[in-house]
Amino acid sequence: MKKITITLSLIFTGIISTNAQNILDFSQDPLSLFMLEHIHPNLYTQADSIVSSLDSGAQFTPQDYMLADYLPNGHIDTATFYDDNGIAEFAYQGFNIGSQTDIIGYDITSGTTLEDRTVFYNDASINKDTLLEYYEFDGSNFQLFTYFRLSYNAQSKMDKAEIHVYDGSSSFFLLGIFEFHYNSGGSALDSVNFVSGIGVPVDLLRLHYFYKGNGEISRIDIKQDTAFTGVYETIAYEIPKYAAGKIYELQQIAYNDTTSVFEIASVTRFLSRTSGIGLKENTDRHISVYPNPAQNDLKVNGLEQNTTYTIINITGAEVKRGTVAKGASIAISDLIPGTYILQLDIAEKSVSKRFEKL
Repeated sequence: MKKITITLSLIFTGIISTNAQNILDFSQDPLSLFMLEHIHPNLYTQADSIVSSLDSGAQFTPQDYMLADYLPNGHIDTATFYDDNGIAEFAYQGFNIGSQTDIIGYDITSGTTLEDRTVFYNDASINKDTLLEYYEFDGSNFQLFTYFRLSYNAQSKMDKAEIHVYDGSSSFFLLGIFEFHYNSGGSALDSVNFVSGIGVPVDLLRLHYFYKGNGEISRIDIKQDTAFTGVYETIAYEIPKYAAGKIYELQQIAYNDTTSVFEIASVTRFLSRTSGIGLKENTDRHISVYPNPAQNDLKVNGLEQNTTYTIINITGAEVKRGTVAKGASIAISDLIPGTYILQLDIAEKSVSKRFEKL
């Protein structure tokens, strides 16, 4: 499914890809956005939209894009992904309780179907996420598919990211480790290596960073060993445009065998309201539920009319459905204590809110 490709694209970048053109994928799912923030400093990872185009030069025809809002901790609050025809394909809803942030993914191409779940665990002592878990929905439950163990250096920058993947039977194996290397002062990222955890350790992916005099990244060279032979394919990204101190545009530079010259192969733009070049705000965040946690009644704020709802538990099983009127509450005294997701059908789309039942 496309959803699987989107979510795991960054995990397997340089490992199973056989096309250097796909060596760097600016995917917008929660897990990839988190890794992009560390692998590509100064990106607008909290962007209203990440828009890609396969056109070169002055032509720019968006292939897909997202609209998103973010929680105070930087993770996705609400996000919707659209294809090049403006048709919504996927949506995410984030929830933060204490040190844990859950982000639930949905396929919304026809109705609303649970797809995946990404969980971030924050270590309060360093205020950093040290464990990430990615689950796939199998039709009845969320099944853990992969997890990341993260460590940081003395400057609170990413040091290592271990990736463990389910083997399909009974256990997890170490797929590989991202290793982050910084300049002598520890402030600027110098290179990132991905070392295979399968068989003989070998660098499958190498990223090298080049900077301008003002400290902005000007170019990223990426080398990939797709055949485990020590022979690397190389591709580069040039960064011609910044906005408000953040990267606004990246241009993928590739060698054209026909013309024997290097040229722009694709363009990716990162749009943000803070730069004045963002897209319109996602209105889903204006829907809220309270009190949260709740014991007997859950009130829904922001509804304009009678709205159909469904309540599912954290495993994805439906436990209740009905209709809630504007300004009314939903009786939840019959639910057992635990974590639930309230899905509201609003304006031909689904809005999800997480709540705790006491």
